[in-house]
Amino acid sequence: MATAKFAGGRLDIAALPEFAVNGGLKGHARDTAQQLEGPVLDTMAAKARQHRCYLIVPLYMVEDREKAVYSNVAALLDREGRLMGIYRYTHPSAHEMANGLTPGSEFPVFECDFGKVGIQICGEVHWEDGWRALKRQGAELVILTAQPPCPLATALRAANHQYYVLTSTWRDSAALFAPTGHAWTEIRQGEARVLAEQIDLSHVILGWQPALENGKVFDKRYGSRAGYRYWKEDDCGVFWSNDLAKPIMQMVRELGLRTLDEEMRASLKARKSARRGGPGRE
Repeated sequence: MATAKFAGGRLDIAALPEFAVNGGLKGHARDTAQQLEGPVLDTMAAKARQHRCYLIVPLYMVEDREKAVYSNVAALLDREGRLMGIYRYTHPSAHEMANGLTPGSEFPVFECDFGKVGIQICGEVHWEDGWRALKRQGAELVILTAQPPCPLATALRAANHQYYVLTSTWRDSAALFAPTGHAWTEIRQGEARVLAEQIDLSHVILGWQPALENGKVFDKRYGSRAGYRYWKEDDCGVFWSNDLAKPIMQMVRELGLRTLDEEMRASLKARKSARRGGPGRE
């Protein structure tokens, strides 16, 4: 299932499922891997240019056929169809390596004109190091290109690192997860084949506090100039500004609110002070 992100009516980024170029081919990588340069890149670059969007192209790629080096990769093309960079699957399974795949070793974050994008591939949803590395580098959106969607594990990654995670998969479902871990939107097998959603990467997470009124204070003060999704059952929500002249953090300050991170730091400081060196550690 393909996935996409929109902003202001413009398609910013589209992501194809894991090894979309080689889909359906079975066997050793020497028989299934493709060269990126040539027809693959030419075809995909033309699509990126046609739609004026960034495009993530997953494939089993030939690195060096003479040395038998093959990788499971996701190549990122810019709006002009130029190759921005390649993410190489860092955690292939023993079975995948027996079929000729070489593991990668880096977790790049790509500076796109709409925000910072990271990539993970399939089984890496179960490995923490890549997700943590992307967070340290300021990733705002992480795209997981995969076979299965693994919604529970993906939701936990989004919540733990407070960035959006977009899944592009072959089967079952595709989804966008909020930085709180909630499913923002989702499509399932048999429904529409393309998931498209508009989000604002300049957001804050607010937890319960009396003045917030479960988000209603934003409606009262700013109306349509602010937007949010609030999950009452978890006492938290994602908030953003629709007013180009007033960033969301300015709204938060004007309302006398604290972000979830600020609230947690304040609570930790208060507990440490109250214990005054007594029992208990955090």
